[in-house]
Amino acid sequence: MNILVCLKQTPDTETKIKVKEGEKKIDEEGVNFVVNPYDEYAIEEALKIKEKYSGEVTIICLGPKRAEQSIRTGLAMGVDKAIHLTDPAFEGGDSLAVAKSMAKAKAGLAVTRVTQKAVELLGPLGYSRKYLLEKWVRDAKINDIFEGTGQIQMLITARRILDFGRDKLK
Repeated sequence: MNILVCLKQTPDTETKIKVKEGEKKIDEEGVNFVVNPYDEYAIEEALKIKEKYSGEVTIICLGPKRAEQSIRTGLAMGVDKAIHLTDPAFEGGDSLAVAKSMAKAKAGLAVTRVTQKAVELLGPLGYSRKYLLEKWVRDAKINDIFEGTGQIQMLITARRILDFGRDKLK
């Protein structure tokens, strides 16, 4: 089982936070950043699941260079791999929107893979309308068609992030 946990760095609760004048941002000077406590709980739960069922735990973090400290904390807790998204295209962006799109892409991919594996296990019975699996397979296919395949969405995202046109990606 592969478990993906989102990790965000937040100001320490004991840090006095000031807002920058004329902006809607935190004045980061003198602010101590730590792993978001709820993300820390998620890492602990993922590690318990890994211990019970085996697999791999990966953390993914969107943030500036200072986020490496929180990533190291996650790795020290026992996480297997870490992904740090630091592209300049993300700076000043909406991290919630990015997290939602990553979750949606991962969920769509997971549904498709799980239903395909289930059909492989059941063989011809997986296509029988007698069983609920047949509906799940249809729903997964409809989702792929309606939302566009994951490959197309990843290509579009890569183009936007890298600012590449069609001519550069051929």
